[in-house]
Amino acid sequence: MHKVNEQGRPLLQTLKKLLSLAIVLAMTACATPYYGHSTEEWAALSEHEQAAIKAEYAAILKLREDQKHSDILEQRRQQIIKRGAGSNRSSNTP
Repeated sequence: MHKVNEQGRPLLQTLKKLLSLAIVLAMTACATPYYGHSTEEWAALSEHEQAAIKAEYAAILKLREDQKHSDILEQRRQQIIKRGAGSNRSSNTP
């Protein structure tokens, strides 16, 4: 017997619809190459405004990358603490 969700639809059918929606959303997000602006909006901006938008975008990417790096460092730190707390070694032993 096929698994069904709360509405009685087959689970596989629901998963296919969710996957299709995710693909459409991903394609839509990639469809605006001008930092979230349409071609017409981007062309209407001055060079100074375009440069400001590019700089803001670069700053956001850097912040995101820094956060990712910080998260990795924190995970490593927690692993070391967890390993150290689980060991029975004396703190006087080299």
